[in-house]
Amino acid sequence: MEVEKLLDLEALTESYLFANTPGYLYRHFRRNSSIEQLIKQVPIQVLIKEYNARAIRKELLKEVVTAYSILIAFTFLDYQEALQAFEKTNLALLDWGNEIKALFVFNTPSTNSYTETISSTTPSKLKIAEAVKAETATYSSVNFKIEVNL
Repeated sequence: MEVEKLLDLEALTESYLFANTPGYLYRHFRRNSSIEQLIKQVPIQVLIKEYNARAIRKELLKEVVTAYSILIAFTFLDYQEALQAFEKTNLALLDWGNEIKALFVFNTPSTNSYTETISSTTPSKLKIAEAVKAETATYSSVNFKIEVNL
């Protein structure tokens, strides 16, 4: 499958040429809808092979842009799937490969949910929710739930 035919290489190349930081590249590539379509249309294993094959050909601009596109396409996957995909690629082949992964990890919110069944309404449980800066805390005579983003 021709990965580059699915990408808007003209716009992505322009973003790449203007990028002076990994953050700029990450933001602008993620805004390009062809990146998200890539991850929906091409199996992850194929993308991993394509990345590893293209990232070593750094002398060709099209290959570098396509390799970065694949890395950033991984960021549209479920968190664990994305981490597994990153682990199967040689991120060091691209100047900002490791930084792209770090930006993904940093920008992905972690959600933890805690549910406890209690025998009676206990307002002191709300103090726990306040202490951990819970986004939501609800309780009734049967259930108490705290949701925290770390």
